[in-house]
Amino acid sequence: MTGSFASFFEGALDSAKERIITPFGETSKDSGKNKILAGMSSVAGNANRKVRDSSEQNISLAFVNAGKEVLLFFNEGLALTREDE
Repeated sequence: MTGSFASFFEGALDSAKERIITPFGETSKDSGKNKILAGMSSVAGNANRKVRDSSEQNISLAFVNAGKEVLLFFNEGLALTREDE
């Protein structure tokens, strides 16, 4: 779901760019707005790749609002140690 949202966001940002029609097709204008949109589109693409890569490693990602209680369950053994100060 997160990967789909990141892909949609990347496409929406790319479609918001100002374009110029040329005899060879259309190209993006060289403007500050387009540079910002290109950067944001790149961030969305990176987020999509990170989500895809993490899902290939069977890692679950979850976002939790600050101040909310979180419970973690592990399917395998986990050794937690505390170092004395």
